[in-house]
Amino acid sequence: RFASRFRMESLYPFQKEALKHLLSPQIKHLICISATGSGKTRIVEEWVKQTSRKTLFISPLIALNQQQNERFSQSHLSPWIDVKTPESVCTISEVELKKNYDQVVIDECHTVFE
Repeated sequence: RFASRFRMESLYPFQKEALKHLLSPQIKHLICISATGSGKTRIVEEWVKQTSRKTLFISPLIALNQQQNERFSQSHLSPWIDVKTPESVCTISEVELKKNYDQVVIDECHTVFE
């Protein structure tokens, strides 16, 4: 498990707060709004390290997907995180999604409604 590597003190206050909510059993959905480059993806990394749960990371831009795949690979999280575009997710049945993933992250979620 990655939990032994988890270090809360290395996170910014907003990241600690978001992670606290994500790890709470009462919270089922969370939207984190923060500036570009402020560390939202770091929250995802720490969440996956803490839970060791299979995660679907949906990102709207192919170039961004490649960047995220590289980042998760360098963090040794590739076995737990699949990065996909919204279009590719639409080709997967709901049954398969529920079977293969424990949690979902939508990067740039504001684009879902565009």
